[in-house]
Amino acid sequence: MHAGAARLTVEERADIFRTPADIVRPAPGADGRPYVAGKRPSEYEHNPRLQATRTRVLEYEKMIRESVAVMVGLGIVADTLMTARLTVVTTESTNEEAAAALREQFGVDDFAGSGRLEQTSDDLLRYFSGGAAIGSLTLAEQWGEADGRYWLQRYDYRWPGSLEWFYHDESGRLIAIEQAPTVWQWGSTRGADAARVMPINRIMHAVRWPERGGPEGFGLLRPCYGPWRTDREAAAQMDVCTQRYATPSPVATIDAEVAMSMGLDKAEIKAERDLLDVMLLEYVGHERGRLVLPPWVKLDYFGGTRAFDPQPLNAVRLAAQREILMAFGAAYLTIGGAGSSGSYSAAEVQYDTAQRATKNLLDWVISSLNGQSVKRFLDANFGDALKPAERPSLGYTGVDAKGFVRDLALVLKAYEAGVLTAQEADEKAIRQGFDLPDLTDEARATASQQMRSATQRATNRTRPRASDLFTEGTR
Repeated sequence: MHAGAARLTVEERADIFRTPADIVRPAPGADGRPYVAGKRPSEYEHNPRLQATRTRVLEYEKMIRESVAVMVGLGIVADTLMTARLTVVTTESTNEEAAAALREQFGVDDFAGSGRLEQTSDDLLRYFSGGAAIGSLTLAEQWGEADGRYWLQRYDYRWPGSLEWFYHDESGRLIAIEQAPTVWQWGSTRGADAARVMPINRIMHAVRWPERGGPEGFGLLRPCYGPWRTDREAAAQMDVCTQRYATPSPVATIDAEVAMSMGLDKAEIKAERDLLDVMLLEYVGHERGRLVLPPWVKLDYFGGTRAFDPQPLNAVRLAAQREILMAFGAAYLTIGGAGSSGSYSAAEVQYDTAQRATKNLLDWVISSLNGQSVKRFLDANFGDALKPAERPSLGYTGVDAKGFVRDLALVLKAYEAGVLTAQEADEKAIRQGFDLPDLTDEARATASQQMRSATQRATNRTRPRASDLFTEGTR
């Protein structure tokens, strides 16, 4: 047990969250990155639609709305990410009071569903999955004091398209982010200009794959932009071909000589033409459209004699969609489809790779939380009284169980053959990996007996083979 850590005064806590003084808008490029008036120059980002933050985010959101492959890929990342559960990681040196306070803060472990933070663990992981897609995540922190501690009450999401300026001090350290004054409601901070400047020690700003070490990342959607445009253009061409060839356009021709021979003048012929235009439009626009044509009108179809083969365009779209899914580690979904070679075993390998990529994404989530919000929480409530070795941290469990089961099966085979021997610490690690409860004393005794029996059987099987390999003198 550890003695209670010393409490900070209200003034000391406030100092941790104090807004940086004298924030001055930096000159373009003052932080060493190639930003010009808030935009990335063409030699850095060649596509003009992706140079400015706002237009880039709007373009990414269009991709999510229009592309099935993008939506499926993001859904897989989010769903896999949310199979994890946040937990507080401790060691023998961890301060137990600080660990309990951190559990209560984020509503994990014993405090699941009753934490001080308004958002749940799933809410946080959902935020981060979106941040990984865009390249960065910004959450404004709202703190308050209760029960003698300073608590993070909630995160307020900040739309990434509203981030306009990044402020740095003379050393290049990011100290504040400014939002655009007029954007969508959930992406803006109303009021005076000063209210739109968010100090870095009052926000949780996480960057995935930062571009040249800057405050923005390129995210999962940037490499999808090219194939998304290819898929969209092929889909547009498919619509054109469908209109022209699969359902050809009707063409009505008026024989003026026949019409005049039947008593129509030029004005009446023009009126008949206008009537035919309306009639043909209703014909192609209604399921049961029909035509009644006078003898001076001849009906034909434009493009109807040409055969339309959708396979080339489908192949282009499938290739583009496969490339998009590769960015999300979900290319295994296309194995077995047209133009794709592969087997179930290849899909299994890719699926397992995607699971491991999710662990890397979770490492980014945990690193961002521990380096910012968790650090501020511990500093505000425990300060210097908490030694580095005594500080708890957030971690996660429950991911990559599929690969773990396969690897465990190999370990069990090696153990049964007598190649490996298991200790109590090994079982503890396995149970933690599966998030299983500890054994009862009775079950532990039974397991120990089974372990001794299995070890004896393995030893008996390996002895004859050993006697054949070694001579009496070297045995």
